[in-house]
Amino acid sequence: MRREVYRQSGWALDAVGRLLDVRIIEAPGERIELALPTTRDILTMAVLANSPARVFSVDGTRVNFHGTDVLDASIEATPTGDTIRLSGTMPEGGGEALIVAPRGRRIVDDAARLAPFGDLWLAVVPLEAGKSTLELALEDVPPTHPDGGITGGQSEIEAGEALALSFGAGGPVTAMITRDDVPLYLGPAPVVDGRVTLAVPEQLEAGEIEIALSTEADGRLLRGHFRVSVTGSYQPDLPPWRLPYTGPFGEVAEVDVEARGLHVIGAATEHFDGRNGPQVGIAEPEALCFGGGIADAPVTRYGYGYGALELENARVLRLRITNTFFDAWTFNRGMPSYHPQYTSTFAGMFVDYHTDAGYIRRVALGLGIINPKREIGRPEWGAAAVPQEYIALADAINEGRETTVTIDLARWAPEGWDGRCWLTAGAENVYPSRRLYVEIVEAFDSPEGHSILEGQAVGDLFAIRDYTVVRAEQPPTIDGQLDDEAWRVANPAADFRLLGKVSGSEQATTAWAVWDDEHLYVAYRCPESEKQQPTLTSEKIWNRDTVDTALDPDGDREDFQQVMVDAAGRVEQFTKRPDGLTECWDVRTAVGEYEGGWSVELAIPWSEMGVEPASGMTMTGNFVRYRPYPPVDEMHTWSPMPGPAINDPERFAIFTLQ
Repeated sequence: MRREVYRQSGWALDAVGRLLDVRIIEAPGERIELALPTTRDILTMAVLANSPARVFSVDGTRVNFHGTDVLDASIEATPTGDTIRLSGTMPEGGGEALIVAPRGRRIVDDAARLAPFGDLWLAVVPLEAGKSTLELALEDVPPTHPDGGITGGQSEIEAGEALALSFGAGGPVTAMITRDDVPLYLGPAPVVDGRVTLAVPEQLEAGEIEIALSTEADGRLLRGHFRVSVTGSYQPDLPPWRLPYTGPFGEVAEVDVEARGLHVIGAATEHFDGRNGPQVGIAEPEALCFGGGIADAPVTRYGYGYGALELENARVLRLRITNTFFDAWTFNRGMPSYHPQYTSTFAGMFVDYHTDAGYIRRVALGLGIINPKREIGRPEWGAAAVPQEYIALADAINEGRETTVTIDLARWAPEGWDGRCWLTAGAENVYPSRRLYVEIVEAFDSPEGHSILEGQAVGDLFAIRDYTVVRAEQPPTIDGQLDDEAWRVANPAADFRLLGKVSGSEQATTAWAVWDDEHLYVAYRCPESEKQQPTLTSEKIWNRDTVDTALDPDGDREDFQQVMVDAAGRVEQFTKRPDGLTECWDVRTAVGEYEGGWSVELAIPWSEMGVEPASGMTMTGNFVRYRPYPPVDEMHTWSPMPGPAINDPERFAIFTLQ
């Protein structure tokens, strides 16, 4: 398939999937013609760009989608005469840039890896962490030797066998194998006794392939081009791609270690990615250190990693907690560390308590992610059960890389606890590179004289809220400005929580509601300090900057209406009813802007809701704000929702008309 496209300016093509899946056929004036492969699943990516450089790798890891800005790395290259000016910013560990030199030229740099590709030359250039600027010299590609220098070769080969081609020079040689103009191999080829030996790619089926060889001798390029017919097909002796389920990695072991006044009698790790792969789990009795989480580049982010120590005669412990959640460098940096709709997400500790009856009680101590709907009995030691109590101990993973706390284990212990317990730390179902470690710094026999971190029961944090709707003497003007007297006398609904979390956002959303005989009036103030403009481009309204007023007028907690307004004033409504019927209320809305944020006002007729308002009347509902990526992905709810639903009618606030 061929297609003409317009050149923007300067460099026209950067196509890196399997190196180059698209060929420039010609470039007459302001138009270029591309040949696009039509074989199913061949075309990976074609990008028209003005910069001839792309991010190639970050911290030794090849990136999947080649762009100028990816994985917290960015580069820009500009050809200027005999040089290419390369500017880049790389995270810790540095990275590499892939540069396509101008046609007929190539980069001169001892640190670069060079390779010819058709009539273009590619270079992979290393870049240090932080910001750097390089001036890369260009030179003309040497002329091709008139005698060629690469001759002969096989015309037919069986798939999977080695291909031997005659060669009239000593090398080193770069080889390229293509089929239907799509590269199958590009790299060095060994030369022994005047012959180049290449292994035909194992996945190759019968058909014709093209072989291109090149080297340099006496300042000239020696090149050869061959067509080879491949017969048969290669069937490698490999295990099936779906491996049998093996279950978690890890172990539970008895130990006998005395450290910092504690007797450690057990150590355990358990980690798994859900697809027969490991995550991270450590337990070091001598160092009194344990924890785990998700690896830097897992096959899947679904998984967990835990480490634990079994202690005797434990009571008050001073703990040093470190984590990689806070400002973590990762493939998902800048995004939240987890999806709140999954109740298995967790970052914190478990305490399993021992009595004469054995291990009978487990308590979850959240250190930033905890969900009371968790119904998983991991890890498989101690009580090995779903926690009986959920405590929001601290928001450690969102406040810094390291913190020190002192806890009294007796606070959550069952009657008859004998001082023996398993103390576990780790993370589950979070994004790559998120891990949590705990070190027992010191142990004490009594809480006296120590500042004890008590935490708060998650059930209390997620308690259903009450909101009193003040009667408005004068109805507000629906203009989005929030300057009416009605809002000054209304009760502010502040302290919004993040979906699935016990903490709030840095953006302090506030809502108000007032009423009169005709309408329920609702207003939102939405501060925004992390982005210049609201996100409004998504097709789905909940993926835009949006507020959501959920109302259940009869308060039966079965059916409700959502009135959603985005920051551009667009309105959508959703009806949640067991019978599937939908409604659309006639609602007036207005959106306003102010320095540092945006605001919304709504007027919802009581007649649309089908109720007669009166002082003392109650109904249920919620105030919600969506802050989509970028730079974050947050859902703010006034009546706290532990997840997975953003609007669970069972957890709606109670609205009472004053």
